Amino acid sequence: ILSSPSVVDDMIVFGCNDTFVYALDKDGSKVWSYRTGDTVFSSPTCYKNYIVVGSSDGFLYTLSADGELKWKFLTGGKVWATPFIAEGVVYFGSNTGIFYALSIEDGKELWKFHVPNQEFFHSASVFNENIVFGSFGGTLYSISTTGRLLWKLHLGEHATQTPLILDKNNKEICSFRNRVFDKIPKGNKCKVLIGTGDSHFRCIDAETSKVIWKVFVNRLGASSPAFHKKIVCFGSTDGRIYGVIPEGTIKWKFQTNNRVVSAPVCRD
Repeated sequence: ILSSPSVVDDMIVFGCNDTFVYALDKDGSKVWSYRTGDTVFSSPTCYKNYIVVGSSDGFLYTLSADGELKWKFLTGGKVWATPFIAEGVVYFGSNTGIFYALSIEDGKELWKFHVPNQEFFHSASVFNENIVFGSFGGTLYSISTTGRLLWKLHLGEHATQTPLILDKNNKEICSFRNRVFDKIPKGNKCKVLIGTGDSHFRCIDAETSKVIWKVFVNRLGASSPAFHKKIVCFGSTDGRIYGVIPEGTIKWKFQTNNRVVSAPVCRD
């Protein structure tokens, strides 16, 4: 199981390498399962009565909370990315190198943005009519919610984390955990925080694409950052979990027994 779980209507929903999407109740009993055509690496995103998830069979699936298919959209490439949803639009990338915007009602394509020879992991982030996402090739893209390129910044290799967006007061605007919105979130002088495979975790000005600061963290991978009580937390394939303050200093690190790929969740 590589798919991070989501919760909808007191059910735990996740994908599995056996090609199924599963829904369990709070006691761990299976409520339903839905079979796709290949492994489900993508994490489900739940919004109202919709469960949206990608599959390596090339489709993005939208299911009801009862596990019934509402619609599916063929991309032609593996969909490893986790979708995010804002104002009734589903945004996600396919390994064909195309980033899509679809209507959640019927799966109609609204627009698409081409990113040549790239693969997508995890989710994009949205704020102030901007969408920010990294690519496997190490480039960070900022596009408008109409699909127009605003800027791009090459950071090194493997920009596979979901960007964390903070405003000027270090309030969280968007993250891997926080990726569903009735209205696109707003923030003043936003910053994009993301780690890449060149072993640097960076803070970037969201308007100018200027790197504000960066810290060296050995062997960064796909563990997307979480934010809690002014600490940015993420894992690394060096086996550690790091806590970084928003000003760019490593406050602490914790050694685990193996590489950390999953995104942390912080509470209390």
